[in-house]
Amino acid sequence: MTTIATLCVWCTRFHRHRRDQNTCEDFPEGIPSAVLLMEHDYRRPYPGDHGLQFAAKPGTEDLVPEDHA
Repeated sequence: MTTIATLCVWCTRFHRHRRDQNTCEDFPEGIPSAVLLMEHDYRRPYPGDHGLQFAAKPGTEDLVPEDHA
């Protein structure tokens, strides 16, 4: 398993219990690499996101980069 620093770790919908896969409510089959590797600013829509985007966990808003893409 590879560990990646990503905006996803600060998101309320990220599946932290799935250590073998990078999944979330938005992408239950797997987070696209463009989102996971922060090549796309996931505060904006991405194809297949089911109408959901990044939502910071309470108390982490100051840790989230303002613009990363």
